[in-house]
Amino acid sequence: MRPSHSSGRPRLRVADGTEPVRDPNSQEGVVKKGVRSCPQNAPLSGLVTVNARLKKQGAALLNSFKETAARSAVEIPKGLTDSQALEVFNVLSAERNGRGIFPAKSLERLNAWASNNNRTCDHRRTYSVALFVENTGMKNAREARRALSKMPAEVGMQLVPTDPLEGALVLAAHVLSHNDNSVANNYILRTASSAIELSYVHWSRQILVNPGDDNSRHDLRLTAATSTPAPVREGWWKALWGSLS
Repeated sequence: MRPSHSSGRPRLRVADGTEPVRDPNSQEGVVKKGVRSCPQNAPLSGLVTVNARLKKQGAALLNSFKETAARSAVEIPKGLTDSQALEVFNVLSAERNGRGIFPAKSLERLNAWASNNNRTCDHRRTYSVALFVENTGMKNAREARRALSKMPAEVGMQLVPTDPLEGALVLAAHVLSHNDNSVANNYILRTASSAIELSYVHWSRQILVNPGDDNSRHDLRLTAATSTPAPVREGWWKALWGSLS
């Protein structure tokens, strides 16, 4: 579906064509990140040997996946790093489709971003992402970010481009949960990093991680979004009083 260009306040709209996947036992909301960090190394060897532990972890990740008309979310358990979760999805995809959902170059780029940004991993967390926000089509990266900031969100929150790792993990869960029957093949997804865009290629059943193009405008280049605390804006009288004091 082409993005809406109607006037008035922008609404959070995601592309049609996916059926929500709901898990009534999973927790709602986004768990805030912890303060301690640990290495992002993923010491899982290859995709040939698929042991019971990795199968169990992959099943748990997919079982935690839930989806509404606006958001998709996956829960990462305590003790599993984001990089290891990517590898677990690769093992699950290899078992189903004969190849990992993230090719080696994509994993390398995501792991490099994780290492450079000191991702935390000592807690259970839920990543909730609006993957296909239609109102961000036909906009460059700056215009898309501005459009997100004007869309409705939870009280005290605002929408911003999603973290690359969170977007990659939720996109992988979305694709695998829908057994490739998804609109993901139609779009390129911008993230919070101008160096990382995500795209799912149906014929290879893989998610590609490529450098972003901040200046491009296209109705199929969308910005995936997540919620973050909105900045506190002081009233004009407070700003005036502060300037006079």
